[in-house]
Amino acid sequence: MDRSVCFGSRMEFFHWLLLEGDPEVVQLCEYYPSVQLESREFVFDMWVRWRDGRQECREVLTGGSREMPEWAVLVHWAQERGYGCRLVTEQQLAGSMKRINNWRRMLPFVKYAIDNPDAELERAVLQRLRVLTDLPMRELVRVHPRANDTTVTAVVAKLLHSGKLGADLDIQHFGPNLLLHPAA
Repeated sequence: MDRSVCFGSRMEFFHWLLLEGDPEVVQLCEYYPSVQLESREFVFDMWVRWRDGRQECREVLTGGSREMPEWAVLVHWAQERGYGCRLVTEQQLAGSMKRINNWRRMLPFVKYAIDNPDAELERAVLQRLRVLTDLPMRELVRVHPRANDTTVTAVVAKLLHSGKLGADLDIQHFGPNLLLHPAA
C-alpha cells in the first residue's frame, strides 16, 4: 500500500495481511467505502480490486458474530455500484493463519527490496528457478556474487508478492527451507 495503515482489530489486520500477500489483488483500501443507512453511516472494512477487474467490499466479523442485520441493504447498495460483497469470519481467517503469519514475516522484506532495488539479483533468482524448479530458498544465496541472506530473502519475498515466484505458503514456513518455483 506504500503507506502506514491502522486497523480496529487483530482480525482486520490478519485480513489485510491475507489480501496484501495475494498477487491477484492489484489495489485495496481500508475503511472504504461508506454507505449512508437510515440511522447511521456504515463503512466497510476493506475495498479490493482484483487483477480481473472485479471490485469487492468486505466486512470482517469479529467476536464470533455471524450476521449483520443490515447486510441485505449493503449487498444491494454494492450491487448497484458493480461491487461484490463478502463477509469474512474469524473461522475463515483461522484456516489461512499459516499464510497470514508467513506474510507477516515477509512484508518487511518486501519493503526492504522495494527500498533497495536489485534488478540484477531478481533476474538471477528467476533464471535459477527456471532451470531448477522446487528449489529451497537457502540454495539461492549463491546465485549472485554480492548476494547475502538478507538481500536474497528480500528479493524472494518481493517476487512472491508480485506473483513472479510461487511457493506453498499455506503449508510451508517462510524461511531457508521454503521450496520455490516459477509462477504458473
